[in-house]
Amino acid sequence: MTQDNNKKIYVVYINNNFFYEKLFLDFIKKSPNITKVISVPSKNKLNIGKLIYYLKFYKLKAFIYLSFKNLICSYKKEVKKECIKNKIIYKEYNNFNEFRDEVLSSDNLDLIISTIDTKVDEAMLSKPKNGWLNVHCGDLRKYRGINSPFWTMLHDEKELTMTIHLMSFEYDKGPIVIEKKIINKKLKFFKTIKTLFSIASEELTSLMLDYNKILNPKTIDYKRSKYFSEPKIEDSEKFLKKGLRYI
Repeated sequence: MTQDNNKKIYVVYINNNFFYEKLFLDFIKKSPNITKVISVPSKNKLNIGKLIYYLKFYKLKAFIYLSFKNLICSYKKEVKKECIKNKIIYKEYNNFNEFRDEVLSSDNLDLIISTIDTKVDEAMLSKPKNGWLNVHCGDLRKYRGINSPFWTMLHDEKELTMTIHLMSFEYDKGPIVIEKKIINKKLKFFKTIKTLFSIASEELTSLMLDYNKILNPKTIDYKRSKYFSEPKIEDSEKFLKKGLRYI
């Protein structure tokens, strides 16, 4: 297997989640042939209501942990520094439509690797020659949508799944490129996410070394899959009553 340095590959992620920052920091260190890394805003604006939700959902200790990690991540800007070190173009947008304009105006774009929460329209999806790859920490046959690790743990699934799939216009219904399963050892929630993203980083690196895998995805049956929205406070209470913990 050899690394293909002739591909025009973009990485794009939301700029308010340190897990995504860590995922792509590790990936970029191992795959310096990425053309450009782009940070975009989340569609969920961080406001007082959202902060209150996070506090009630995660409880004080985990809320402080999450807030501290995000602040440190924003301050250190490690992905940006790594891009500069490896001479990778780094761009940060404060408006998603500006990012959309860049995608639509880009020529000879091969692939976009994405972890964003704003819906991508068909014009954007069709722009890269080989499509968009999305990292999804859940079994797409069951758990589409938001916070799949939480729902997987809440429902006492025996396995946790990390999926890399091609994006389609409908959320989390594209064909699968890579699927990795691990035993659910009921680790703490943030430790579980860290583990799944560590696997994702390794698998993304592997794809850059064997790009043809992207061209031969596996179509799966989505008849039994369900779209899960953001969990509610009462879902967190059920999670904690099961003896599960965030940190």
